[in-house]
Amino acid sequence: MKRRWKIVAAIALGGVFGALLIFNSGRSAREAWMETRNSLRRAGFKLDLAEFNPSIAAEITNRAETLARDELALRKTFFGGVVETLFFGPPVIMSPADSNSAVVVWRQADVKFLPRQPLWPAARAFFEENKAVLDEARKAALSGPIRFADVAGPAAVARVGEPIKRLADEFAVGAVLELHEGKPALAWTNLMVATRLATAWNPGPLQEAQVERYHRVITAFNTAWQVLQADDWTDEQLAKLQQEWESADFLANLPDLVAYRRVSAAKTCAESRLPARAEYKPTEVFHSWWNAVPIVKGCWEQFRYQRTGSYADERNLMLYFRDRELEMRRAISCPSWLDMDGIITAGTATPFTPTAYPVAAHSVSRLQWNLGLEQKNDCAASAAFAEIRRGIVITAVAVKRYHAKHGSYPGTLQALVPDFLPRPPTDFLDGAPLRYVLNDGRFMLYSIGIFPVHELPVITHGSPRPRITRFVVGPGERAELVWPLPDQPGDMADSKVDARGMTR
Repeated sequence: MKRRWKIVAAIALGGVFGALLIFNSGRSAREAWMETRNSLRRAGFKLDLAEFNPSIAAEITNRAETLARDELALRKTFFGGVVETLFFGPPVIMSPADSNSAVVVWRQADVKFLPRQPLWPAARAFFEENKAVLDEARKAALSGPIRFADVAGPAAVARVGEPIKRLADEFAVGAVLELHEGKPALAWTNLMVATRLATAWNPGPLQEAQVERYHRVITAFNTAWQVLQADDWTDEQLAKLQQEWESADFLANLPDLVAYRRVSAAKTCAESRLPARAEYKPTEVFHSWWNAVPIVKGCWEQFRYQRTGSYADERNLMLYFRDRELEMRRAISCPSWLDMDGIITAGTATPFTPTAYPVAAHSVSRLQWNLGLEQKNDCAASAAFAEIRRGIVITAVAVKRYHAKHGSYPGTLQALVPDFLPRPPTDFLDGAPLRYVLNDGRFMLYSIGIFPVHELPVITHGSPRPRITRFVVGPGERAELVWPLPDQPGDMADSKVDARGMTR
């Protein structure tokens, strides 16, 4: 009997001693965590989700809500489903004709979205049916900056991204439709709307919403190419389009994206300390005696992690993302994506490593999966490609302005300085001069890729993934981003175009 009591006493003393150790280590972890939070706060780093929703003028948020309301009304119309099928993404706006030229879609008499249903009549029916709603959306998009009031939280992506996406696609197709029907004034207005949905929209700190914006850049780029194949534009119109693209900065929000990931990571660690999130509960021992040992062990590990490990992980994550944010601030000041990528890749070479505590599924293991901490920020690559497109569009508009003034295209891009551009344009991809080709009264601009083709990050359905471009500018050279040559009357002989951008 005495021996049994000695064993019980030893176990009890061991438990008390272990609890005291955890209490002391937990206090040290909490003190270090609080000190880190205070130092980051003093340095001006954001630490709470509410800080990503600054006070925004009611005019700006009302404009965004008007666009969302109009998009919802368009979806509820009879033609909404047809247009969603028709205009899913922008490929119809940029259909390759051959290796380095594209189809001027609005010049085509026969464009089909189904085997036996032509595009133009269905599109015209949609725009006529929804004229009042589309006019309201045009007015809202053209009247100033666009930003939704609440851009933080899991539900924000669909709320802020989907309306802009659908409206941009609809106005892009509206631009080529109006050109096809000989209505340049309305075509130009639709182009400016599609452009502003990329340049004037601030999607906030959510990476998914930023990716949606980069999609809109592709839509606006392709629409601008189509519209500028017509020559009916005044220098005032072209200058305004050029200014719209020059006013955009697709890199500026990248540090905030990293800051948002830091705050989200810290929030996940804090939630792991809530009793409601506990995966193991001591009362389960009374319902499952045969699992008593693993339940007690799980409760003990959970207790240790909540008292010590979660604070250590939260502190380390705050410091990890602080460093990534500082690196991103340096990266966005670089003159090219090559320099940016070097900074970002070097910073993420050593990924965040959680504490050695065994933890439940709701804690850091889930955190790493959700935030992709082992991966570099692919959104930065998408932002860089948006910047490349921005530079190409600005240069293309300047070339068109030169042509309107002189009656011919410039022999080199240097001729655009200083009347149309302040300095010779460069390729943001590598910092070299932007490539420019004249061919039989047509011109082409392009950015040479620096990645192997199978590694090229291109936005597809909301995430960067490999894709091989269909524009090749010369033997041994592959252009990743191209302002292509327009097809000539004989280029598309005996072929037709469908709304998914394929020729046959």
